[in-house]
Amino acid sequence: MTIPIPLKESLFRITGDTVEGWDSFLETFYNTFFASSPEVAAKFKRTKLKHQRLLLRRSLESILKMAWSTEIPIGLDEIAERHDRNNLDIRPYLYELWEESLIQTVSRVDPYFDEEVELSWRIALEPGIKFMIDHYRAS
Repeated sequence: MTIPIPLKESLFRITGDTVEGWDSFLETFYNTFFASSPEVAAKFKRTKLKHQRLLLRRSLESILKMAWSTEIPIGLDEIAERHDRNNLDIRPYLYELWEESLIQTVSRVDPYFDEEVELSWRIALEPGIKFMIDHYRAS
């Protein structure tokens, strides 16, 4: 199955499918995410953000792939394990902040953001976020 057109077009408008576009988008996202909670900011206190943006891009691509696949994308198991209670301890409610920060960022940087674009993002993110939360609860 392929990525729905509203999401695909939004992602292209946001990033231009370039390294610079992704960096700009993810930097804006992290600024929004860090502002969402002191706990979020604390989790990233010792993180090298340039490297983190690359990791997030790969994670986000995996999460988006999961929405249109019957299989778990390669690497998502490892990402979930890294974020479980035995490692980074990313609690389930933080994923809600992550999703809201991402949607808020998309709404700021996509000039054609509307309800259809928002819904396509939310639908695409849901299976991956659920996978991460389920893994956390099982750890």
